[in-house]
Amino acid sequence: MTMFRYRNRFKPPVDDTAWVRLVAHDYTAFNGSTVPFFELIEHFNASVYRGHICSKIWKENEEGELEGTGKCISCKKLDDGAGKDTSFRHLTAFLLLHLDWYYKIPATNEDGETLTYSKDSKYHKAGDTIFDRVHEEAAFEEYGRRAIKRGGYERVFGNLMHWSLGSNHLDILSAYGGRLEQHCTCGGKIDIPIWECPHCGHEVIDVDQTDMIKKEIAAMVDKECRCPSCEERMYLTPVHECDSCDDPTPLELWDVNLLVGRTGKGTSSQLIIHDFEYTDLPEEAEELIPERPILHRVFAPDSLEYQAKILKCRNPWSDEDTRRNVEDYDDDEPEDGDIPT
Repeated sequence: MTMFRYRNRFKPPVDDTAWVRLVAHDYTAFNGSTVPFFELIEHFNASVYRGHICSKIWKENEEGELEGTGKCISCKKLDDGAGKDTSFRHLTAFLLLHLDWYYKIPATNEDGETLTYSKDSKYHKAGDTIFDRVHEEAAFEEYGRRAIKRGGYERVFGNLMHWSLGSNHLDILSAYGGRLEQHCTCGGKIDIPIWECPHCGHEVIDVDQTDMIKKEIAAMVDKECRCPSCEERMYLTPVHECDSCDDPTPLELWDVNLLVGRTGKGTSSQLIIHDFEYTDLPEEAEELIPERPILHRVFAPDSLEYQAKILKCRNPWSDEDTRRNVEDYDDDEPEDGDIPT
């Protein structure tokens, strides 16, 4: 999965756009809930210009603060006050399909030798050539349009990738997801006239009758409250109405293709979601979606030995047993070759 982590990282293009489709699988969030994305902590060292996945086990306490247990060289530097060149980023990773044209080009090592699979898998046999999916524009730029055409490389649609977002970009994506919920799968517009208790069905907020303004309603439904009828603590449930059908089904981020882009660079960049379309995925792109979750393996914690190597420092726990197990999500974990290509 290490190759997939580095080669298949998606970044929205700067001053341009790309169509993507987010893919939902079940993962365990830092707060213990089941979510369709994967949370991780990433460190970056500005002195060596290298980064790694934190090897601590992170959980969110009742106050919403992160607490880490275990060992990590970058965390130790930060704790010891020696990490001025070291960052700590809480990232949210999504699996996605980049909906554009690619060419399948044989992967090679540093010596130009063609890479092959070492084991059989569902999709490959040992000895089969490993192909990289190279974005069409990048392929033309690197190899030349004529060379690509002469080479007879297969032109395919879609590429499985991952997208890691910091808090600012995640807030923008989440807000857009909220706006999508105003659209019904039938094409109509959705309204929420009532917020009710999920336990007893009591109408806690009648939007047309309440004296609360929109901001006050939004703040109330965003946190737990106590039902005045059954007195259970809960999150209010919206009652949807559609102007075009009797069975309103709000759109979610996972239902639509998103047209995304960026402005600016680095930490000052701004995510822009230009448009969406509610449509089925093309069959050739849908076939790229793994049957089981993979992000927990893509972002498996980097070993202390690897951290010491890239950070060019000593592993302070080199004499101890520093192995860490990856959390199991299936009884039979997939190998690298089990990703459709």
